[in-house]
Amino acid sequence: MLQEFDAFIPRFWEILRGDDQLWITADHGCDPTFTGTDHTREMVPWLAYGPRLTPFVGQARVGLGDIGATLTALWNLPGAFSGQVATALL
Repeated sequence: MLQEFDAFIPRFWEILRGDDQLWITADHGCDPTFTGTDHTREMVPWLAYGPRLTPFVGQARVGLGDIGATLTALWNLPGAFSGQVATALL
């Protein structure tokens, strides 16, 4: 399934228009060296892409609060998140 998803992403990018954006993340991070399936760290993978966005891959510190803070800043939404804004996307 992962291989099919990987193969689909470039085709999906081709259909994005104007202000469209594709954000890919997860609900939590898991340490791939850990033998169990429990949540093992708060960092999450984060990719952001769109015709008017600078392609972005989140750095090691990225957590869900960072994604929320960036979304509120990017779209001028009310509310506050205790995270660090990815200024590269603004």
